[in-house]
Amino acid sequence: MGCITIATTHYGEIKRFSEMHPDFLNAAMLFHQETLEPTYQLLIGKSGESNALWIARRMNLKDQVMKRAEKYIHHKEYELALLTDEKRKKKAPEVSPESPAIFYQKGDRVLLLDHKEPALIFAGEDKYNNVVVFYRNDFIEVNVRRIKLEFPATELYPEGYDLDTLFSDFKTRKLERDIVRGSKKALKKIEKERRKQAN
Repeated sequence: MGCITIATTHYGEIKRFSEMHPDFLNAAMLFHQETLEPTYQLLIGKSGESNALWIARRMNLKDQVMKRAEKYIHHKEYELALLTDEKRKKKAPEVSPESPAIFYQKGDRVLLLDHKEPALIFAGEDKYNNVVVFYRNDFIEVNVRRIKLEFPATELYPEGYDLDTLFSDFKTRKLERDIVRGSKKALKKIEKERRKQAN
């Protein structure tokens, strides 16, 4: 169609095709050989080397996997033998109602896996497996798969502890206590706020 295309690939056959075809031009971004940090240099006319094996070794992939991958790259001889029943992964047992499950309670301290920071459970699981947590002075909804229990509330607070104090500041708690005991000053303050919002 006559349009200009820029494509990026790790697929060796495409790289070789572009080396042979006069309408294609290869290019590669350069990396530091030891650390694989980018040098921000563009090399025109040559395709880049794959660092997949180097990265895989840095990630501690099993030696037998690495050897097989290198064999495929150099010899293109694939092992097509079927797995024996002994090697097949056994199906994970279904979770029975008796299996222990985590039911999050108000006040439990959890780790937010996406933020790698702690938060407190405010409301337990809903039908979508979401909980409400108190995180950085805000209430957010998180799926239970994205949190990990650090300490249950029963280990953190004494029996009879008012967990609501964990989720509000001193000023709010004082106002609530004043309202409960019938403080006229507190009631006047609320009435004043209500009038202000109405105007």
